[in-house]
Amino acid sequence: MKWKIALTAEQAALQITGLLENYSSLVEIDKILEPDNEPYPDSKHWQGWQDLKSDFNEAVDLASTLWDEITHAWRRQECGEGRGSILVLDSWYYSDECCDSLSKKGCKVTRESLAAWAYEMDGLDTAKMIYPNFDPKNIATSTETDFFLQNDFLNGSSRAKDSLKNTDSTIGSKSRNSYLRTIQVLADALLSNGLTNNDSGDARLILNKLAQKGKEAPLKERALANYLKEARELP
Repeated sequence: MKWKIALTAEQAALQITGLLENYSSLVEIDKILEPDNEPYPDSKHWQGWQDLKSDFNEAVDLASTLWDEITHAWRRQECGEGRGSILVLDSWYYSDECCDSLSKKGCKVTRESLAAWAYEMDGLDTAKMIYPNFDPKNIATSTETDFFLQNDFLNGSSRAKDSLKNTDSTIGSKSRNSYLRTIQVLADALLSNGLTNNDSGDARLILNKLAQKGKEAPLKERALANYLKEARELP
């Protein structure tokens, strides 16, 4: 889990509360805390039970709060209203293809933006639990740049083109990889059947899709194909 670059609301809540060390889901803990399993007050397991119950309740509340933030961020982005949350969506899925309800198990946010959110909510120690290299000084640049690149790529603006150029010169390899993964996720979302790993063909379909929407492509087919190839070959 610690190597994942993005987390769901539930995964984040489990990590922040320390439950992720021993449990993989809230459902698993809920079953342990069923009334029939409750130990007697004078049992040696009583205090452990109470501590687990307290941490579980905190994780449930935290997951719910995070999910509200994720939903808010998605709705703002969908409406083209700009960044409505410090959280940056890494991937998102619908519960049902015929409706617009988001899936709690599928929607994820980047660790760095999650750390920035945790920092604002509970301070530096909590932020570093999510992302050990978190630096408060980077909040304004990393989260906003990632969000606007996502939004501008979909809308075909010149700013996206400029941002993509910057990946070749002024930013480090770690940030470049983040941009490449962002492009990959958005490209996959644009195509009805997702990416096929035929980079040139996928790039052509994506640019045609943008043209159909009346959007100016932020880059040429060959450049997009190269970005898709690089993203696909990332470790």
